[in-house]
Amino acid sequence: MGLLQLISRIMIVILFLYSSISKLFSLDSFVTSVEGFQLVPKWASRMTAWAIILFEMALVVLSILGTKYALYAQYLAVALLTLFTLALITVILRRIDVSCNCFGRKVRGVRWTDVLRNAIFLSIITISIVLSAVAGVGQPTLLNFQDQVVLLLIVLVPTLITIHIDEIYRLLA
Repeated sequence: MGLLQLISRIMIVILFLYSSISKLFSLDSFVTSVEGFQLVPKWASRMTAWAIILFEMALVVLSILGTKYALYAQYLAVALLTLFTLALITVILRRIDVSCNCFGRKVRGVRWTDVLRNAIFLSIITISIVLSAVAGVGQPTLLNFQDQVVLLLIVLVPTLITIHIDEIYRLLA
């Protein structure tokens, strides 16, 4: 597993761990958002919210388990992010005023910056998958503990910035 695949794997862990925990802490708001997207029947909103949270947690576990499962986690992350992105686009195009609550409780509606955020994550993970296919999975990148901590911090900062891209855009606009 090359460095980009390792970075992608860490990013998936940060992204989906943050997302799932945030949704758990604001579960009722997230259920309301799922209902507000109008993509599933109202009676299925809570079940769908739980399914999303559990799926995100499963991606984290797959990514942590090791290189054997990391590629599966990347494929599943692309599938989930693609579904999320399509859902966001349909909400924007249908002019539904609903909060995403993708990373905890938010009072603002879905915006194109939410789509941009997902597109950035999708691009990084997809490039990682393609490079992995071209170069072959190969041997895992072995890093000592200090290098792992440094790499985690290097990946953590841009991941959190990308997660909060809308808030940063609003501050700078």
